[in-house]
Amino acid sequence: MIKQVFQDLSGEVIEQAAQRYGTVPSKLQSLGAYENLVFHFPAATGRRILRLTHSSHRTQNAVEAELDWVRHLTQLKIPCASPLPSTQNNLTERIELASGYITASSFVRVPGERLSVWNGSLLFYLGGLMARMHLANKSYLPRSTEIMRHRWSEEVLTRAQQIIPDEPSVVRKCEEMECTLRKLPASPDNFGLIHADVHEGNFHAADNQIKLFDFDDCHYSWFVNDIAILMYESLVKQQINRENFRAMFTCFAQGYQKHLPLPPDWLEQLQLFLRLRDIYVFLFFRSKFQSGVMSKKRKAHLAKLKARIEQERLVVPI
Repeated sequence: MIKQVFQDLSGEVIEQAAQRYGTVPSKLQSLGAYENLVFHFPAATGRRILRLTHSSHRTQNAVEAELDWVRHLTQLKIPCASPLPSTQNNLTERIELASGYITASSFVRVPGERLSVWNGSLLFYLGGLMARMHLANKSYLPRSTEIMRHRWSEEVLTRAQQIIPDEPSVVRKCEEMECTLRKLPASPDNFGLIHADVHEGNFHAADNQIKLFDFDDCHYSWFVNDIAILMYESLVKQQINRENFRAMFTCFAQGYQKHLPLPPDWLEQLQLFLRLRDIYVFLFFRSKFQSGVMSKKRKAHLAKLKARIEQERLVVPI
């Protein structure tokens, strides 16, 4: 649905969004359209990002809550893409459509490049960066109860029956996972706002520093879930084996624990959230694509995910 909405967007809507952030459509260069329509454009102080979000994906309040959290992180000198105000000094701008509305927002475009190779030094740095981000919850107060990010229990896990009614065995595993998560202790020491999508596509390296961006998935969950998502991405995309994973996680943990201790049962929690990530990825792709229009490669990937979910296996044994 989101892709079709963006395909149907009129030039007038894009022009309105551009004008509200001090540019014109002719200066916009597309960075793609997946869950958001994203452009970059030049400005006097450097390149900027213009992001358009349809209300079927995130409400304006949800986007405002995301930007409020990121602004808090930047105030604490945690390196991430700073949100920028519109020409009317608003964090977001709303543009009405015939069906729903668009929320426009803008950020500093993070300089640097994508890192294709992960090593111990990178994981050590990311460990410290993630711990500082988690620790920032201690000093964060949402602007209001209306402008708050959602909790883990509002993610796709709890909508499994609706998304995959044809997969009863996977639905059952989703229900079991939800039950397990609801029993986990949650306190300010182990639970709060997380990025929820840290991977090599969502940070850049420049001047011996890594900066995060794309907090579109941020929500309230356990800190170990954030760690598991990062580890999952390193396992899947870097094709890391068990031995290398343990060595690299040691580097990550050393960086993380410079700022924040890991919970005593971190290994058990990590395994649980690695399994949750398999479930999330499976539900995400099933909700976005009809099986009849999937590529053979994606179908094969989903078949592997389904087998691991049913057997409660990890992407790599740890």
